Amino acid sequence: LYGRMFSHIVKYINDIVKSDENLSFIGVLDIFGFEDFEVNSFEQFSINYANERLQYFFNHHIFKLEQEEYDREEINWKTIEFVDNQACIDMISKKPLGLIFLLDEESNFPKATDKTLLEKFHSQYSKHPYYVKPKTLSSTFGIKHYAGVVTYTIDGFLEKNRDTLRADLMELMQESTVELVSSLFDLSEEFTEFSGTVKGNDLLNAAKKLAGGSGSNLSLNTLKGSTGTLSRTGT
Repeated sequence: LYGRMFSHIVKYINDIVKSDENLSFIGVLDIFGFEDFEVNSFEQFSINYANERLQYFFNHHIFKLEQEEYDREEINWKTIEFVDNQACIDMISKKPLGLIFLLDEESNFPKATDKTLLEKFHSQYSKHPYYVKPKTLSSTFGIKHYAGVVTYTIDGFLEKNRDTLRADLMELMQESTVELVSSLFDLSEEFTEFSGTVKGNDLLNAAKKLAGGSGSNLSLNTLKGSTGTLSRTGT
C-alpha cells in the first residue's frame, strides 16, 4: 500500500508540473551505497548490481570520455588506467543467461527452489572470472564486484524476486470503501502486471530499470546522453 501510494503521489505531481514541450531536465539519482554484510541476500545483490552499473557510468564518464577529449584537443597527458567492469555487468544482466534473467526464469517455475537456482548459477558461471563458486557444499555464491568480492546466500532469492501478494489481500484492497485505496489496486492500472500478483519489492526492478533490462525505458543510455555530475559520499 505504501509503495503504491508513493508511486501515485509521484505520478500526480508529474502530471501537474509536466509540460507539453520537450524541455531539458535535471535529474537526481540517490541510491544505497555498496553493501557487504556478514550475510548478504537478494537485497544486497540488487543494490550492488545497481552500484556496479553506476561504477561503469563513472568510469565511462570520468575516464574514457575525458581522455578521448584530451586526445581530440591534442593535450599532453598521462594515460590513467582503470578497471573496466563490463564483464561483471554482462555476467549479471546480459540476455539471455545473465544471473538476473536466470533468476526471473526460475521464478516462473512453481516447483523451482533456491537450490535449483543456485545449481543453474554454478552450471553457467562456475568458470567465469567474476563468479565465485564455493569449494564446499554451500548455499552461497560470490561475485567479484569492482569494490571487492561479496558472498551471497541464495536462501530466499526466489521468494523475494516473486514477492507475490496473496489474491485475497488484493481483493480486500480492491473492495476498500476508501476510493483512493481501491483505485491503487485496480487491475486495469498499468503497474499491475497480472491478476493476483503485485510486485512489492522494487529493489531488483529498480536495478533492472537502471540497466535497461526487461523492456524498461529507463536505462544507462539516458545517463550516457546526459551531462553527469557525480558526488560520492562516505559514512
